[in-house]
Amino acid sequence: MPSYFQFSIDRRILPNEKTDLALNEITNHIDKSRNNIKSSVDIYVVNRIEPAMNPGTRLLSKLVNAVEKVLNLNPKVRISRAPVDTRYLQNAGVDSLTYGPGDTSSAHGPDEYIHVISIMDAVDVYMELIKTSIMNNVF
Repeated sequence: MPSYFQFSIDRRILPNEKTDLALNEITNHIDKSRNNIKSSVDIYVVNRIEPAMNPGTRLLSKLVNAVEKVLNLNPKVRISRAPVDTRYLQNAGVDSLTYGPGDTSSAHGPDEYIHVISIMDAVDVYMELIKTSIMNNVF
């Protein structure tokens, strides 16, 4: 029997959830299990990130249209599973989205890479978004 062990939980919060409630779910489950553990149990919250979502965005349709026009693709709109800085703007009421080039499966990990053409395509999408947003007074 080891004298010590530890584990971590990475609980991603959905936009319709509250961090306090999610934390309570986890701690309540651990508290119920304490009776079966013959050791002390300590809980440390290392990071707490509030979710954000911008359902009333006026930019989303413009971005989808720009991607369709420039890249001839029908983009998939998703909620980011990774914490991105856009949440700070959204929580402050700023109309904002997260979009960028590259394959997310290789992002922020070993052998991370991005093709130059993907960067150039993203620049073209951004330019189209800016052009149509200015013409339609979105900003």
